[in-house]
Amino acid sequence: MALQDNDYILQMKHIDMFFPGVKALKDVEFNLKKGEIISLMGENGAGKSTLVKVLTGVYHKTNGTIVFDGKQIEPTTPLASQKMGISTVYQEVNLCAILFTSDVSHVEALVVLTGQPCRRMLQIFCSKN
Repeated sequence: MALQDNDYILQMKHIDMFFPGVKALKDVEFNLKKGEIISLMGENGAGKSTLVKVLTGVYHKTNGTIVFDGKQIEPTTPLASQKMGISTVYQEVNLCAILFTSDVSHVEALVVLTGQPCRRMLQIFCSKN
């Protein structure tokens, strides 16, 4: 059965992010179902941090649509995103341990942006919950 748009808490559709002389993101699609935990992994320069910074209002996308909780949004600043219920923990391995001791049952959706050192920690976290 195909998922409907309302099955997602977050949809990022056709996201482009251009810096002078650089296409950081080109036609990126990202969907997150309510209650889902996702890890974004990739090589350096793949666009993981850029995508999250677009979502959290650090960067302003060049093109595309972001839908959060059924409403189209335009994150303008990190504070504006936080007021909508969107926050991030950046690529800091020391912060990954917080995920094991924190009660995340109240979290509707969680995106973990991770590099290689944190992959095993994420697998342990997912297997414990």
